Amino acid sequence: MPIREDAIQQVIRCIWNHPKDAPVYLACDILGQESLLNAVVETFGMKIYVDKDKLPEYHADLSIVAPEVMASNKESTRFHVSILDLSQESSTLLVHCSY
Repeated sequence: MPIREDAIQQVIRCIWNHPKDAPVYLACDILGQESLLNAVVETFGMKIYVDKDKLPEYHADLSIVAPEVMASNKESTRFHVSILDLSQESSTLLVHCSY
């Protein structure tokens, strides 16, 4: 298993290799992965949307732990935290965060 920093860099490289206008869904719906979310925000200059209705507990927790990474609406960013759903369209990038 890669160390955290290596895993974050792998995710960043994967996103860089994806079309810049396509949405990116990060399956990071548990606490402890804020360093990845911070790296995405710092690298790409966009915050990350967490749907309050779909992920109410994670939204509440992240609002306390790392509010600076959260986008206020989904239209303002291409990055979204999502539950792992393999039925996403192939034109989107789903990154499963596990380290």
